[in-house]
Amino acid sequence: MNWTELYGNCYSFIPTVSTGSESPQCVFLRNIAEGRRTCKRRVLTPNWRKNRYDPLDRLVFFSIRKKCINISNLTSSATENVKDLSLSESFAKEQSPSTGEFPLPQPIKEALRKWPSVPHMWKDLAEKEGNRVAVVDQHNGQSTELTFLELYNNIRACAVALKRLGLKRGNKVCLVSENSYRWLVVDQAVMTIGAASAVRGSGAPLPELCYIYEHSESVGLVAENAQVLVRLVENLGSDKLKFAIVLWGKIPTDFPQLKIFSFDSLIRECWNYQNEISHPFAASSDLATLIYTSGTTGKPKGVELTHENLLYQIASIDIGKSSPVPGNVFVSILPCWHVFERTAEYFFFARGVCIVYSNVRNLRNDLQLHKPHFLVAVPRVFESLYNNIMSNISKQSLLRRYLIGMFSFVSLNYHRAFRTLFELDIFRINCSLWKKVKALFILISLFIFHHLANWMVWSKIRNVLGGRVQCGICGGGSLPFYLEEFYASTGICLLVGYGLTETSPVVSHRRPGWENILGSSGRCLPGTQVKVVHPETREELKSGNMGLLLVRGPGVLRGYYRELERTDVFFKDGFFNTGDLAWIVPNNGHIVISGRYKDVIVLNNGENIEPQPIEDAILESPLFDQVILVGQDEKHLGALLVPSLEYLKAEGILSSEYVTAIEEARQQPSKDSFLREEEVKLTKMERIKQLVRKELYERVVSRPNFTPNDLVRTFHLLLAPFTVENGLLTQTLKVKRSEVYKRYKKEISALFHYDSFSSS
Repeated sequence: MNWTELYGNCYSFIPTVSTGSESPQCVFLRNIAEGRRTCKRRVLTPNWRKNRYDPLDRLVFFSIRKKCINISNLTSSATENVKDLSLSESFAKEQSPSTGEFPLPQPIKEALRKWPSVPHMWKDLAEKEGNRVAVVDQHNGQSTELTFLELYNNIRACAVALKRLGLKRGNKVCLVSENSYRWLVVDQAVMTIGAASAVRGSGAPLPELCYIYEHSESVGLVAENAQVLVRLVENLGSDKLKFAIVLWGKIPTDFPQLKIFSFDSLIRECWNYQNEISHPFAASSDLATLIYTSGTTGKPKGVELTHENLLYQIASIDIGKSSPVPGNVFVSILPCWHVFERTAEYFFFARGVCIVYSNVRNLRNDLQLHKPHFLVAVPRVFESLYNNIMSNISKQSLLRRYLIGMFSFVSLNYHRAFRTLFELDIFRINCSLWKKVKALFILISLFIFHHLANWMVWSKIRNVLGGRVQCGICGGGSLPFYLEEFYASTGICLLVGYGLTETSPVVSHRRPGWENILGSSGRCLPGTQVKVVHPETREELKSGNMGLLLVRGPGVLRGYYRELERTDVFFKDGFFNTGDLAWIVPNNGHIVISGRYKDVIVLNNGENIEPQPIEDAILESPLFDQVILVGQDEKHLGALLVPSLEYLKAEGILSSEYVTAIEEARQQPSKDSFLREEEVKLTKMERIKQLVRKELYERVVSRPNFTPNDLVRTFHLLLAPFTVENGLLTQTLKVKRSEVYKRYKKEISALFHYDSFSSS
């Protein structure tokens, strides 16, 4: 048994330790392996003794020597029931020396034999968790609650209906809708037939939706409501559709020649004929879905994900001691068509978890009503929750604000000391013995005060999320470090992961406890390999050096639909080019994402600036709601800033009447010229200019690894925020930088001919 067999290729960047199965060294290494699950998890190499560089490490290291792990039991349990898997220790993926291919780990092979496709899991869930509530949907005109058995029967009935409508294995169906249990039923029914769904939200621009339908070669359309259907059919033409289904509300009568059905009628008519489909027709290698990229630049590409891609995610994600159990609750807030949310739902469903479909408007009420155990969201959602908490605190009395501020200082420093002592922060790895002794002293000094703060303040903040959140899972974008520290200080476990649509999506993620290293994106899923290469020479770099991140494994897409000639994203050895800049933390293998390679700003002095970390630092200020850095080929950085009007009003800089007028103008496209005029006036106001300059300087200078090139020396205030509706945000709330640059070309150009820091 070698180390790679035991822990998978997430350790492929170190030399392999090989020993016989009966040797004392193997037994000792296995003892260490289990100990690392409860300690700091140093990577062990053949010269592991040299890696223990201080007395504290030795103390922690030898204190766990007697713990042991039964590898055979771990592997066998991984093949018995996917719902109970904890596969990080058992998955392995070895490169074949002869072919260079990467066969699936044995536990995944066993899972695929049991569940050849995603819809196969519903029968097992109906048998084992049949009477347990599976979905709750209260925000689509009616309140619906389905058990796993009822959900399984709905999926089978819908599959029968689709089969009778002529849907065949290999066909595509365009599914345009927002969150609802009916979306899930149709999606799984399409997969049951062996067909694939091309998915998008109903709020996407009409040209994009039409492009997706035509490019995916869909034969039918499933729309959220009649309004969405009419918009699409009027532009596509009814002759391109074999059938159409409306999920909610009445069906339109505008197209008598088109076969249009309501979801209710299909389920009702086919409920008694479920047994016509006794098992799903799809195989693991079949296309499961086409997910079109968010389109921050150019036309969206159809990412082909197979059942094997999705099942790999279901089986290999492991969140350790926070792993879900049947009966837990998960509140769904992200668009269900997005790969992050979709895979999360499959993961939780496979473990018997009840999913509550929510939305931005009802999230706070649903958190209180359903008290979830898990919350999966993009950084913007966690930022919004943070802003709501800060807003409520600002409304408290002066004494309460003072106490909360004091407790915040105590808990923040307590957790920083804890992370320094046990190296749970990428900025506090390899600290000196003196810093660890100092951290231990701070930890002891603040222990009582921190627990007092936890009882008086942080427990109430946790109640805002329902009071029983085991962990929050964040992905889909960069989480600012100040938010990580805030949630850690309040006792809310926040796990950050990394991935792309093309990797279905998880490449790596953090685990609770000693693997939750702030600032990182965790270690790879077992069976997935990554490497960091020089962006231009493609030479592989050592751990600790930043470069272009490449990934390969069973989660990587098989290709882009109808773009088979696109080979530029794959390398000869099968690695996929993520386009992200990253580095791997020496000695523990955690991945740290630094930004997008194509987003790097190159100043005219040749310096490369990654905008994301600086933007995150600026957004720590309550003065700013949104920011985007500019300055390509210029001598310094500039920024487009969307100020917080509420903050400026609270500071007495803007009047309530003025703020109200601006907010009303934001809702009217015809008032765009008015907003542009006011932007210029605000940017030139001396008091605002001094405040913005001060905040920009303090936030940027205080960030780790600051250099003078990071300074933002000029800015322009925007009164129209970046939104999905105005085309400056994607459906997953990522800024479309190219669109912002295009729309504000004039303002950006003026930034570097007028210095708002030096001009009066």
